[in-house]
Amino acid sequence: MSARTLHAGELMLEALDRAPGERAAFLQRACGDDEALRRDVESLLAAHEARGPLDRPAARFAAV
Repeated sequence: MSARTLHAGELMLEALDRAPGERAAFLQRACGDDEALRRDVESLLAAHEARGPLDRPAARFAAV
């Protein structure tokens, strides 16, 4: 995995620690003029938010 990919992942995790309304300002500060990095992080955030039932542990669906 490239250093850039790892950095984007780290920024995504840091963004998730913030309220949704604070993320855009955080990304502006963290990514600065690197628009490609910002797009990468935003893409990771969107994928994280779009998780479906197949992304959850099976135990959550098991009968108790």
